[in-house]
Amino acid sequence: MKSVSISCYLDPKGQLLAAVVSGHGRNEIRVLSIEKLEQLESKIEFQAEEKVQCVRWIPRGSTKSVGKNGSKKRKQGGKEVKEGSSEYSYLSILLTTGEILVYSPLTKEITNKMSNESPLSCICYGGSESTIIGFDPANSTLKKYNLFDSRPLDTSSIKLEKDISFIELINDRELVLASSNIHLYNEEEGQTVFTIPAPKAHQSPISQLVKSVKNDRLIAASRSNDLTINIASLDTGKLTTTLRCQGRVMSLAVTQSNGVELLLAVTDRGCVEIFKDAFDQKSRKQIRCDAVLKSSTFGFTDIVVEATGYRAVYFDNFKIKVKLLEISDLGELEGEVEVDLADTEGDANGANGANGASVNGADTNGAATTTTTTSHIDSTDSDNSLLDSMPEIEDFQQLYEQIVNHLDNHEVLEPLLVKNCGISRSTTYLFSNSEALKLVKIIVLLLSEQSKYSADLGKWLRWLLLCKGSLLVKDSECVELLKLLKSTLTENIKLLPNLISLQGRLSLLQSQLKLREEMIHKEQIEEQNEEKIEAEADAEQDAIDGSVVLHGENDELEDVKVDINDEEVEDDD
Repeated sequence: MKSVSISCYLDPKGQLLAAVVSGHGRNEIRVLSIEKLEQLESKIEFQAEEKVQCVRWIPRGSTKSVGKNGSKKRKQGGKEVKEGSSEYSYLSILLTTGEILVYSPLTKEITNKMSNESPLSCICYGGSESTIIGFDPANSTLKKYNLFDSRPLDTSSIKLEKDISFIELINDRELVLASSNIHLYNEEEGQTVFTIPAPKAHQSPISQLVKSVKNDRLIAASRSNDLTINIASLDTGKLTTTLRCQGRVMSLAVTQSNGVELLLAVTDRGCVEIFKDAFDQKSRKQIRCDAVLKSSTFGFTDIVVEATGYRAVYFDNFKIKVKLLEISDLGELEGEVEVDLADTEGDANGANGANGASVNGADTNGAATTTTTTSHIDSTDSDNSLLDSMPEIEDFQQLYEQIVNHLDNHEVLEPLLVKNCGISRSTTYLFSNSEALKLVKIIVLLLSEQSKYSADLGKWLRWLLLCKGSLLVKDSECVELLKLLKSTLTENIKLLPNLISLQGRLSLLQSQLKLREEMIHKEQIEEQNEEKIEAEADAEQDAIDGSVVLHGENDELEDVKVDINDEEVEDDD
């Protein structure tokens, strides 16, 4: 969906994925299971004023107990869970309001809520089970919390700049705190070890940090809304090299394959850029990626690295999906490689489907051929031409057949509905329950994406809701989509006064511009008339200057001498 931002966070054991979805009425966190963990999928919704500032997974310890029948159980968050269940982490959510919410994925509820008089700017895992560390910028203090306590356990002062927005535990008792600069802080000694200043051309705040697999004293840090990745050494306190991506870096991951360390960067272009042995390189020049993994169907939102392979995370309309990639070794890829992320039947959320994403041109060893990029036609011109070429259908039975035939082709379906919205009421009654349900979902998604034909599509949605309302409320997916549309319309209503005010100003400027153009046009006509009059006056003056004028009868003409037959004759009065 357009204008929707997604940030993904994988738990330490690679079992659960938390995706923060915001934009166009979406303010929520989706929690999905990567591996088969009771097919968990849940959603946390927030109010419009509750913006998610930071999300971290916090490992939770377990205490075993024995039941009446002798079966072993363990307690997690005050609730007993069967021994067969997998260990899992809790999700800690920092809001801009200063509150920390602790969410239990298996129980699908908020288990604790911590309020702070002075809001924190960032949080991270504290190093021991059930521990959270946060930074208070107003008081320049580090605060340590327990997952199930509402008050901080410990507080320590630290002198750093006020705009610290990122914190991460690197090694035992070593923290990285960052704004645009990177600070290494030793918690045990209570002092800053060193500060790595940000490059002059890249002053954006740090957004993510990962460690090298081969050497945990080397880190890679990406910046928000920036194309670069900085490789830094925690021993020397200096930047060793800078990597440059084709798009803004959204997430980072590190893996190792056949002795080659791979740094994976997912960008806002929906591609995965692959850097080989990036931590070992030292260069003053910015280094480009060795390979690019992309898809023609959906853009990558994130990539999950597993012991046995890789999974692609992508956004399909309003659902977040995870799909296994049929690539055994990313280190063998070169150039641009295209994969197919199209959904397959029977794969509910893409996490455990038997059919994974295939690589175009890939062989059995995972190597793939390089694909070339093709130019794209302007979508606006294409939509307009398609709408103009769409026929107006007067027979609603014929229109019904055309709509049913193009339910899977949205590029044709949208202009078909728009061009023939005049007979939408009569056509609606012909749809079967399944056809009406599918059409409603398509129209709601088009309206949520701010379609320029919303007025015409709204007519179809109106009659479908009136005709098939009792059916639509029984479908959970349709209800979720209608909630999405309601949120989008509510946000648009909030913007309406500003838009009306802006429209008034634009109308005033347009009237002033029109008046100015009329005045300029009038002045041009007057100038042309004056030039014409001056030209006529000059022509008359030229005619007068070229003629002979006699002033009276007494005027004498000079003697005229005429030669006749070579004889000179004098003409006397």
